[in-house]
Amino acid sequence: MASDITYSSDGVGVVAKAQWEDASKLRSIRASLNGLSESSVAFDLPLWDQGGAQSLRSAVEYFDSTMKMVIDEYADAAENLGSTAQSTGANLSATEHHNQASATRAGEGLK
Repeated sequence: MASDITYSSDGVGVVAKAQWEDASKLRSIRASLNGLSESSVAFDLPLWDQGGAQSLRSAVEYFDSTMKMVIDEYADAAENLGSTAQSTGANLSATEHHNQASATRAGEGLK
């Protein structure tokens, strides 16, 4: 039934692992950007330059720093989702164990 809420600890574990893997991949992408240099994007012309090469280098530098911040934010979000999924799973498992123990005690009291 669509209105039933179900919980799968295996499913939560899969989600948490996937989020951490995504975060790890994003951190690897971010690290690879450190090796890029804006200085080699465009070179000044020796006889005629009206600042176009510098403007291009500045634009690429701005794009590079912005993309690094964006990737960092996405990686942080993925890490938070992974951590939240894991802690939610642990909390629900603890609640399930507590409820089973309470039900067992209650059942023993009926004997």
